[in-house]
Amino acid sequence: MTNPDVKLDRLPVFDNHYGRPDQWSGLLVDGLVAEPRTFSATDLETFAAAVLTDDFRCEEGWVVNDQKWEGVSLAELLQVVRPLPEARYAEISASDFMVAVPLTDSDQTGSVLMGPTHALLANRLNGAALPEEHGGPCRLVLTGGACYTSIKWVDHIRLTAEQPEETAQQIASQRNG
Repeated sequence: MTNPDVKLDRLPVFDNHYGRPDQWSGLLVDGLVAEPRTFSATDLETFAAAVLTDDFRCEEGWVVNDQKWEGVSLAELLQVVRPLPEARYAEISASDFMVAVPLTDSDQTGSVLMGPTHALLANRLNGAALPEEHGGPCRLVLTGGACYTSIKWVDHIRLTAEQPEETAQQIASQRNG
């Protein structure tokens, strides 16, 4: 599909999506944090639900309007593991499919703020539990991000001081090329 005017009424399912695990074993958050931790799907559901509604646009030329994602904001999740002062990036991945999300300085309350995009770890889509074929139980959604940044089955977040080399765009391009 290469026509940017193609509007779908729901997200398509791709059975051969890169990084699909045999079994999702949790979300490990480590690196430059005071308290590394693995969160289960149940743990993620205990956070206050953040909501993000955005059009989902694919580089292949299709769009699905007004997708309502719900889950935990990356900023709120990171408060639990307490990022160290030198942490500047969140390396978010499923297998070796990875994007880097910049962190800003802490505000006066000590909470971590996100950069120009809003990052959500979604576990619900359009009012229902996020199905495994759409990346459940944990999918990264970035407001205004390219579709390859919407990583399905996120299983690792590593905080770093230096910007890591992203792999998501290159892997997505190879699969579509």
